[in-house]
Amino acid sequence: MLQFHHLLACLLLGMAYILPAQHPVVDSLLGYWEGSFIVNNSAQDVKVRFFKVGDQLYALQEMEEWMPSFGEFELMVKVDSTGLVQMPTGYGPSVLRLDGRRMELSGYVKNQHPALYFHLKRVPAPPAPIYTTRPLDLKGKDDNVLKGVLHTQIDSDARNLIIFVGGRGCGVDETQYNLYARVLRKYGIDVYTY
Repeated sequence: MLQFHHLLACLLLGMAYILPAQHPVVDSLLGYWEGSFIVNNSAQDVKVRFFKVGDQLYALQEMEEWMPSFGEFELMVKVDSTGLVQMPTGYGPSVLRLDGRRMELSGYVKNQHPALYFHLKRVPAPPAPIYTTRPLDLKGKDDNVLKGVLHTQIDSDARNLIIFVGGRGCGVDETQYNLYARVLRKYGIDVYTY
């Protein structure tokens, strides 16, 4: 009977060690990463910012070559008990492994033929943006409200404004028109999307 209790105690301690409340890989992922999708010696650049909302890990992925029509994805990331990182991408679900010594993530995108590899390297946080985005609601007749987002340059005297018509009430950077705004604001043009 004593051996059973001893075995049970060892098993419980082992499970507590194997299944921690927070996997150390999650904390290592937080921050900015840059890399590429690679197929047949051709590469497509991607930037990823890992962040947490509560206990859930997310990745904001930016693929400038796909902008302005698409190119920005904010998706939930899972890390299993072995440290395997499972992350959706614009190409489909990926499976990655962290090399904590080199701070690199490498793996592949599932179900891609020819094989599509995915590699990211940890980088310092980018500089602060030269623009701001803020919600701007315009009141019209009969108390109708047009909800939108204003993209404006910081420290710029030139004021050019383009208004995109056709939004659907989404928040900042959640519509295709906000992706167009991201391209235009690099050229000093303010944009209002609604």
